[in-house]
Amino acid sequence: MFDQARSSFHRKIIRFAGCDLPTNADQQRELVVRRLAAEDSDIDIIGMDVIWTAEFAQAKWIKEITFSDKDEKGFWEVRGYSNSALPWKNDRYG
Repeated sequence: MFDQARSSFHRKIIRFAGCDLPTNADQQRELVVRRLAAEDSDIDIIGMDVIWTAEFAQAKWIKEITFSDKDEKGFWEVRGYSNSALPWKNDRYG
C-alpha cells in the first residue's frame, strides 16, 4: 500500500530530477554558482553548505524564508497528513 501511495503521490504532485555533484564542497559550489549565474531554469532547490548563504543571498539566488509565530498548515498538512513530521507513518495509509 505504501508503494502504491508513494507512486501516486509522485505522479500527481511532484516531479524532480537530481543532479550528481562532485564530492568536494568547493567543486560543488563552483558548479552550482556557474549554473545559477547562467540563470539555469532547471534549478529549484539546492542543498548548500551553510557558508554559501551570504554569497548566494547577495547574488539574489536564494529567496527569503519567512518565519511565523503561529503554526500554519504546510505542504504535508494541506494534503491530509498530521503535523507529526512522519508522513509515511501516518494512519492515512494504515
